[in-house]
Amino acid sequence: MKKRVVITGMEIASSIGNGLDAFWHAAVNGKSGIARIQNFDPSPYPTQIAGEITNLSLAHLPAFDNNKRYPAATRYALFCAHHAIERAGLTAAELSKAGTYIGTSLGGTAELELPSYQAFFNESWKKIPALSVLRAMPNSIANLIAIAFGLNGPNSTVSNACVSSAEAIGNAYQQIAFGRLPLAVCGGTESLLWEVVMAAWCKLRVMSTCNEQPQKACRPFDKNRNGMVMADGAGIVILEELQHAKARGATIFAEIIGFGASCDAHHITAPNSQGQVRAIEAAMDEAKLSGSDVHYISAHGTGTQLNDATETETIKAVFGEYAYDIPITALKAMTGHAIGAAGVLQLIAATLSLQNGLLLPTINLDQPDPACDLDYIPLRARKKDIDIALSNHFAFGGANAAFLLRRAM
Repeated sequence: MKKRVVITGMEIASSIGNGLDAFWHAAVNGKSGIARIQNFDPSPYPTQIAGEITNLSLAHLPAFDNNKRYPAATRYALFCAHHAIERAGLTAAELSKAGTYIGTSLGGTAELELPSYQAFFNESWKKIPALSVLRAMPNSIANLIAIAFGLNGPNSTVSNACVSSAEAIGNAYQQIAFGRLPLAVCGGTESLLWEVVMAAWCKLRVMSTCNEQPQKACRPFDKNRNGMVMADGAGIVILEELQHAKARGATIFAEIIGFGASCDAHHITAPNSQGQVRAIEAAMDEAKLSGSDVHYISAHGTGTQLNDATETETIKAVFGEYAYDIPITALKAMTGHAIGAAGVLQLIAATLSLQNGLLLPTINLDQPDPACDLDYIPLRARKKDIDIALSNHFAFGGANAAFLLRRAM
């Protein structure tokens, strides 16, 4: 018999705030985290803006506050894991039974640019730092979380572009739902704001070039949108079997009641509505819900012309006329697109909306695209109690994932 899976701990690091309280306050007030890049001089490039994580202090966690041993993506993840576990109130004995499931597109690989590549090309291979391989391995993040917190269950890393953390959470959810694990520490992390990586993304010509007004640059579903905005980010959620959580008196944030995944098998960059529909319908089938049961959607909403039009088509295909009655948020308008961590950021934001009865705004939606004519909650947050939320996650390569969340009763 399938078991029920709940969220009992969460933490987030993002361009609009680090920690649940700071993030939620900024998001409710429609704050943008997009600004001119500080990590390197972006002047030579057509895109000079991003959503950088600032003011993330690890001073209270000195074991993790070591940028020589841990790249930024790992530090973000360790910060989130510590606080999510602390919020969940888990003991060492309970943690020893937990699995670790982390999503990231590149992990610490992007940070090899400094100093490893520079040492290799400008001096000698002998100058490459000794820990370069260990810092760069995407799987080392999940490994180091398990080591830090004594997590003896399965340890898994998913690298699947923009659905990486969503798929990692989905995998953990399935392991718990089918009785293979009592709990899991899962989520994702990303640090891509390094010069070589950003230069390569500029060549794809999918990022906004609205450098003069960075806070207005990411405009999902707006008629004048001109591309996504890259961002760093991280988030961790603690998933737990319901009876296990109740037995120890845990606070329950929300319940995951459905997960679906699919592949378009269509194009390496262009999205396909049919594939997206399959993922959402699989999640709805598992949750045994009809379209009218869904009260809110957290959209993938990147701000590119093709993505937003396709997602709108997908929502209409799944929900029919009822699509026009569902309020929808595009979180990336505020945070930017954290790629492998984008899924967990959305999941946490949707959970907080369920908890607080407050739906986040899609900022910068000044002139809605006639082709994107649904209720995208323009500009300001909306007070509304909801019980069921859908979270959409789509990726380069055609990978799709969808979650259905239910408010904790």
